[in-house]
Amino acid sequence: MGCNTGETCMPIMYDNNGNACPQICYTECKSDELYCSNGLDANGCDMGNTCVPATVSSHNGSTCPGSCPVTCPPDQVQCYPLHGPSGCFPPPVCVAPGQTC
Repeated sequence: MGCNTGETCMPIMYDNNGNACPQICYTECKSDELYCSNGLDANGCDMGNTCVPATVSSHNGSTCPGSCPVTCPPDQVQCYPLHGPSGCFPPPVCVAPGQTC
C-alpha cells in the first residue's frame, strides 16, 4: 500500500520499541470538515485521521460546531453533557464511571 504524496517524502515513524510503524495514509479533509486525529495505538504508532462535518444542525435547527470523536482510556467512560439554550450539544468528555458530567 502506498500513499500518493506527490513530491513529499513521508518519514518512517517508529513505535515505542524502535520498530517501524505501519505506513498510513492521512485523509485530506474538505474546507467544511474538521481534521480529527485517531490517536496512537498501544505501541505508539499513529492511527491516522478522520474527517467530520465542521458544523451540524441541532434538534431545534440551530447551526452548531462539529466535534471530533472522543476515545476514552479503558478506566473511563464517555459522558454526554446536556445541550444549552442554543440546542447545541458540547462534545462528549471522558469521566470515571459513576462521575457526573
